Amino acid sequence: MHQFSFNFVHFMLGMTLMLLIVMSIRLYYRKRNNLSERHFVEKKLRNPQTDYTALEASLLRCMNDERLFLNPKLSIKDVAFQIKSNRTYISTYLNKHLKTTFPEYVNNFRVKEACNILNSHEYSSLEEVAEKAGFNSSSTFYRAFSKAMNMTPLQYKAKSQLL
Repeated sequence: MHQFSFNFVHFMLGMTLMLLIVMSIRLYYRKRNNLSERHFVEKKLRNPQTDYTALEASLLRCMNDERLFLNPKLSIKDVAFQIKSNRTYISTYLNKHLKTTFPEYVNNFRVKEACNILNSHEYSSLEEVAEKAGFNSSSTFYRAFSKAMNMTPLQYKAKSQLL
């Protein structure tokens, strides 16, 4: 009987030690990935509409205040990093709630900027307008402008000069 209880005690100590090692490894990886138990619980309890409202505000702040759209090489990854989100979440929001893609979303801000530049008459060519507005090519500028404004940049320029 004495030997049985001695083996049982060793077995329990071994199991406890193994449990501590496993828990330590899990804690290490959780901290390394900046994920906590609280994060998992909060994520499950969040209201998706509230999240999208916060995401929308962050995106608008990035575009209107920080004017990230002026970077011709702007990517969804850059925006996600800036607003501390992830690409999938932003893409889902844009696709499902705004019914647009990331390039279209950014190009709409660029078109508005191009309109402001065209109205200011502070440019020497439409290529300069495209560059100042953040477009990486003239063809993208013409295509996005025509789609958003239902007229070409030249037609817009002529119309704005009449006003």
